[in-house]
Amino acid sequence: MKQSVAWGEIDLIAIRIEDEFLPFPYWYVGNQENLLRIPNDAVGSKELFFDGFSEYVKGYKSDATFKVIIEASAAMEGSFVLWRAENATAA
Repeated sequence: MKQSVAWGEIDLIAIRIEDEFLPFPYWYVGNQENLLRIPNDAVGSKELFFDGFSEYVKGYKSDATFKVIIEASAAMEGSFVLWRAENATAA
C-alpha cells in the first residue's frame, strides 16, 4: 500500500527508535489524520529527510532540528520530535 502526504499538510516530523531485533530508527511524517512511517534506510530517505524537508517544510532547517537528529542518532530507544508546526494538533 502506498501513502502520501502533501508538503503543506505536514505538521509533524519525528524519529522513533524502535526495537525489532536491534534498535532501528523510523521517521514519522504527516499530521493527525495521515501519519507516514518511513524506515531510516528507505530508498531516497537521505534526500527526503535532509534536502526535501529543508526546502519544502518551513522552519525545519534549523540548528535545533539538526541537534535533535544527532541526539536521536546516538539513542538506543525513544521518540524525538524534530519539527512541529505551530498550529499542529496534539496527538
